[in-house]
Amino acid sequence: MSYTAANNNYELYVKSILEILEIPVESMNLFQNQNITGVFGVSDEFGAMYCKCLQDEFPEEVKKIRDGAYNSLFTEFHSIGKPTMFYSDILGQSINANTIRYVYHALLIKKYMEHKFPGKALQVVEIGGGYGGLCFWLSKLAPTSIKKYEIFDLDAVTKLQKRCLEKWNVACSYSDNPFTWTKTDTTFVISNYGFSEFNELFQRVYTQTVTSKSEGGFMIWNNWTGVCKFTENKIAMENERPAFPGCHNLFLYF
Repeated sequence: MSYTAANNNYELYVKSILEILEIPVESMNLFQNQNITGVFGVSDEFGAMYCKCLQDEFPEEVKKIRDGAYNSLFTEFHSIGKPTMFYSDILGQSINANTIRYVYHALLIKKYMEHKFPGKALQVVEIGGGYGGLCFWLSKLAPTSIKKYEIFDLDAVTKLQKRCLEKWNVACSYSDNPFTWTKTDTTFVISNYGFSEFNELFQRVYTQTVTSKSEGGFMIWNNWTGVCKFTENKIAMENERPAFPGCHNLFLYF
């Protein structure tokens, strides 16, 4: 099968985000809107699978969670969006499925950043940032690896990210125009389920302006027809964990 770029329509997603933005940030109910959860929602069943991945790959972090070291972070993060909870025997507490996916991904990225760029603070660029969850968790769990955090996304979505991250007191800058981006330091690009969902035009634009200029990065790739060329860096590929039935997503390290 030859590579074919996606052709997704985000009109309903953007419409729902604009409606959410009319509500005070403390009252936002992000997880009751199917147009929003369809983009960045996670089921409780999948959340349990992410907890198992944490147990298998980061047992020291699971111990910290069970010992209460994450409690204040969970409370802070769950102050937005009115997230629903499920009980995890592995973690010994109730947790939101979306939250534990962010924690797992942040720990994967932290581990790779510290391996590829030991002791270096990076200019982190996230392409497609949801409501700012990965930025929150990576900023909390890997602060010494981040010199600057930037998110590129649709204009309405960057407004949501800004409101959430300001509420969480997490430093970040936002833009919907990659042509305005300025490289100032060693750059690490992140795009989880974002870049791989772009159409061909947007993939070319972000390749030209950002990804081709980065020294490294991590993506979760969910275009099952293959991987397009977006970097000159060598790419290491792994099957996404956890392995979901009928799903062929990839972890890309570059």
